[in-house]
Amino acid sequence: SFDTMNPYDAALRGSHETLLTTIENRISTKGKVDSNIKSQSNKDIMENEQLRIFAHYLFAFRIVTDLTRIPNSLLSLPIETNNSYSNIMSNLQQELANDLRQSLELKYDIISEYSSFQGVFPVDIAIMKNNMLIALIEVDGPHHFRYDGSIRRKDKLKELMYTRMNPDILFHRVRWDEVNKYGSLLIAEEVAAMIIKHSKNINYITSTIKSIEREFSSFFSWSLRKDQMNDYK
Repeated sequence: SFDTMNPYDAALRGSHETLLTTIENRISTKGKVDSNIKSQSNKDIMENEQLRIFAHYLFAFRIVTDLTRIPNSLLSLPIETNNSYSNIMSNLQQELANDLRQSLELKYDIISEYSSFQGVFPVDIAIMKNNMLIALIEVDGPHHFRYDGSIRRKDKLKELMYTRMNPDILFHRVRWDEVNKYGSLLIAEEVAAMIIKHSKNINYITSTIKSIEREFSSFFSWSLRKDQMNDYK
């Protein structure tokens, strides 16, 4: 549904409900998802990550009518170890993060492998100011693109989810070939200028109020739609 203009498209809601039912049945049969990454195989880790991504997607967009159906084990923070594959940074990502530290003012903090979803689906680089999220930077290597040069569906989904959860941030993508052509330092300086400009335009009080309004709007919207569904039963 993240390929559509409207993630709440009613035509897709039934598919989400069916998929969630399948996940519920799987967990009830196999037991709850093991949150200890150290005890899992790589296959299990990847499978559980996909389930967690889907669960957080449903929760963030209020896709299903009953959010309590989403298993808590999929929304909770997994027990990670220092050897978790999700903590591995690419050389390109590390280089850009280091150059951003040089280009940005000291009042900005840079966090690698940042997640708004309990550790799952992390973004390469997060920029914080006064403990508030300002910007998210994705460093896209060749594997982030399809054969026709377009961004992968999974990367579209990630951007959609993060901008939903953090609608006032700057979400910016850096292409690997641009870094190779112009150099990491020049790209970092341009991105730093964008971040500084964006942070000056953020009204933090207004952003907080808008966030609360969105939550109320989402809640009443789903309540109304659920009532409308009951009318047809």
